[in-house]
Amino acid sequence: MKSAFFIVFASLFFSAIPMEQEPLTITLTNIKTTEGNIRIGIYEAKNDFPNENDTYKNKVFKISKTGTLTLKIKDLPYGKYAIGLYQDKNSNKKLDTNFFGAPKEPFAFSNNIRPRFSAPSYKDCEITYSATNNKIKVNLLNY
Repeated sequence: MKSAFFIVFASLFFSAIPMEQEPLTITLTNIKTTEGNIRIGIYEAKNDFPNENDTYKNKVFKISKTGTLTLKIKDLPYGKYAIGLYQDKNSNKKLDTNFFGAPKEPFAFSNNIRPRFSAPSYKDCEITYSATNNKIKVNLLNY
């Protein structure tokens, strides 16, 4: 009887201890230069994706090398999000575009959506971030 009580008590005790959440890990490929920073916009469905002035969260990472970079976002609750990011080469805190609105700096979207004539939709870029689904890979695009 004591062992049954101990098992019930131990399971209640350990279930009350919060488990550390896995960070969202973004593997970013095709980095051609270490100029500037990587700026990430994290969007919920209610945000105006990919408007960088209407994000759920913003993150900035220093570029330490060319090729592939692994970025970890630790303060994001599990849920559904869309990610838009760009390499702010001149550190002016905005995605520079040409006369037609096409990006002049490298950029990427979650699900590796490659836009054709306009920005992609939130739905196209939506990911589910959870304890078992916490890694994404995106490739920087250069136009």
